[in-house]
Amino acid sequence: MFDLFLENENLLNLYDNPLSEENNDIKVVGCSDMFVIHQNIRSMRKNLDEFFAILQDLSNKPQLIILSEIFINESEIGEYEIDNYELFACCNNINRNAGVAAYIHKSIQYYSIDKLNFKSADTLQIDFLINNERYSLVCLYRLQQLHGELFLGELENYFRTHTANNMILIGDMNVDLLKNTTLSKDYVLLMASNGFESLINVPTRITKDTSTCIDHIFVRQSLGSTILFSSLTYDINVTDHCSTVLLAKYNFNSSTDDNQNHESVVTKLDFDYLNDLLSNTSWLSLYNISDVNEAYSYFIDKVNYCTSKAKKNLIIRRNNKLKKWISPNILKKIRVKNNLFKKLKKHPDNLQLREKYRKVKIMVQKEIVLAKNNYYENKFLHCATNSKSQWKLVNEIIGKNSIRKSIKFIEDSSGNTQDDDYLISQHFNNYFVNVPRELTNENIEPQYLSDDELGKFVHGNDSFISHTCFFEPITESEIFNFIKDLKYSNSVSIDEISNNTVKKIAIFIVQPLAYILNLSLVSGIFPSHLKPAVVVPLHKSGSNSNVLNYRPISLLSVFSKIFEKALKSRILNFLQKNSFFSKKQYGYQHNLSTEDAIIDFLSNIYNGINCKKKVAGLFLDISKAFDTVDHKILLKKLYYAGFRGVSYSLLQSYLSQRTECVRINNVFSDFLEVGSGVPQGSVLGPVLSLVYINSLFNLPFKGNLVAFADDTALSYCFDNYIGINSHIEHDLLLLRKWFNLHKMVI
Repeated sequence: MFDLFLENENLLNLYDNPLSEENNDIKVVGCSDMFVIHQNIRSMRKNLDEFFAILQDLSNKPQLIILSEIFINESEIGEYEIDNYELFACCNNINRNAGVAAYIHKSIQYYSIDKLNFKSADTLQIDFLINNERYSLVCLYRLQQLHGELFLGELENYFRTHTANNMILIGDMNVDLLKNTTLSKDYVLLMASNGFESLINVPTRITKDTSTCIDHIFVRQSLGSTILFSSLTYDINVTDHCSTVLLAKYNFNSSTDDNQNHESVVTKLDFDYLNDLLSNTSWLSLYNISDVNEAYSYFIDKVNYCTSKAKKNLIIRRNNKLKKWISPNILKKIRVKNNLFKKLKKHPDNLQLREKYRKVKIMVQKEIVLAKNNYYENKFLHCATNSKSQWKLVNEIIGKNSIRKSIKFIEDSSGNTQDDDYLISQHFNNYFVNVPRELTNENIEPQYLSDDELGKFVHGNDSFISHTCFFEPITESEIFNFIKDLKYSNSVSIDEISNNTVKKIAIFIVQPLAYILNLSLVSGIFPSHLKPAVVVPLHKSGSNSNVLNYRPISLLSVFSKIFEKALKSRILNFLQKNSFFSKKQYGYQHNLSTEDAIIDFLSNIYNGINCKKKVAGLFLDISKAFDTVDHKILLKKLYYAGFRGVSYSLLQSYLSQRTECVRINNVFSDFLEVGSGVPQGSVLGPVLSLVYINSLFNLPFKGNLVAFADDTALSYCFDNYIGINSHIEHDLLLLRKWFNLHKMVI
């Protein structure tokens, strides 16, 4: 297929870099401290892969990649994420042949990203730091079909309200600086009168018939700025627009070492040495300790001592690939295509060369598609029998496995922007700890019920379980199996010990761990060292700067997870043996799944339709379901369900005096005590929440109720909508009473 590549041996004498021009060497980028590139991509869907392949060939990658005419919708953004960059986009859903996007490298310290209120252009404003100097970078694509006067008016209004001294304007303005038109003259005058200097004054869009300068870089700097800007243009032959490059130099006393961009020092554990240390560790003193907190402190101190001794620094070479499927072979063929393109520019009338270039270009595009498809086909073959890995791969392809964006800034309650990591973490922690109480105080109505009514709503038809749960001792083999089933993860909590570490040292710690956990079962005390949680805010939807749009995920000690797994199995066995859970609850029930819940719900609907009845559905969503669980009510329910004596004390100890801190960009907030809720991310939390809401499913509803964990729906079938309306009103009254009594918000 690629015989054309071998026709001329000179074509295989490739340049070191495909972007190199005769008078401009891309290696200049290697001497800069910051590298920004803009490309009119003319459809990310069509041309982004080839563009990334060209960037892959650079020894240093851009810190900012700006794209215009992206041609995608908001829903597609996740499909174009790449490692080590955060992607933001202003998509134009009316005129799809427009839009701008910005890839921001993780090394960039930005504190604000906004879409400007322009009708004449698609825009993104990025406020960030260069050498501790604040800059506003506006990337822009002007909509050519709208009148130029509208664009100039909006730009002038923007400059009037945005008076920051340091500003960069970059993008496709669709204003030709090489033509002496009214629009270009007014545009240049506007930029100059606002202190901007143009860094691009050469053609950036070159076609067979035209040569225009419509891709611009304008810079405005304060007098005291220590940053020197320069620019370059490269025709990389992805679209008919050249790439425009902005280079920033500020560290004039040092030279850039290419190796430092590819290599880094990381701390790794020498597991052979660690296992050797643990195998020679004596645990005899541990077995003489009767206090569970002292015993656990002794255990974790020993483990931490051994892990600290086994740490060693390694120099690793980072994978600098923008896309995993980009191979050296593809890069070589792209270089050949670009070299042909340069020859064609010198000899535009050479029809044979033009035809050869056209064929090579088509084949390169096909090769890129083929390489990408082959990469993912091979990945699917390797996980053919693992559905979980297959779904992970599917999510990677469609962008659902995108990198968790770091939180650079938030807006406080006063509307002020906060970009200090410690203050951001404090703000999040205060919100997560206090929001359950504030939520219930604002939404819960007082209920005045008799004792009989109170018992009905708190326990429903739950029968009082006369048997008392006894937690059987935990065996070493059981702990070993729990460790074996842990997910592979390097995430750590306060003790800085990951799942992966415990899996590799399991054989040397199961015996002392079994002693501690059984000591906890006997004493009814959950080790206090296992209660602190490191909370990571997980973005749900909406603005990234609003804490209301995040939910907390608790990172608990891996040893807490092991203990909770043991407790969970014992609690579920006891409750299921005594038929505690409602038959309408499909979560955590043996041989029941989401499919069974859906079948139950739909069967009632279909039966009603087949009998020519009216049907309706009522779907419930509980606000902050895990966070608003009231400990006193939960403990009463546990006692009612058969957890008394030592088992009750242990669960009471598990819930009490729990603390959490929030981690933002490896900066930690202070610890705060959590007064309600069960930890999200814990093993035991979902089971306890099921116990808490179980009585809801036993209320005398008119509708057919189906639930999977806290996801609940009721379906209604009746001869007429008046009857359905009456049934729904009846059920809503029951629901309101139940939720108010349980201090939860529907």
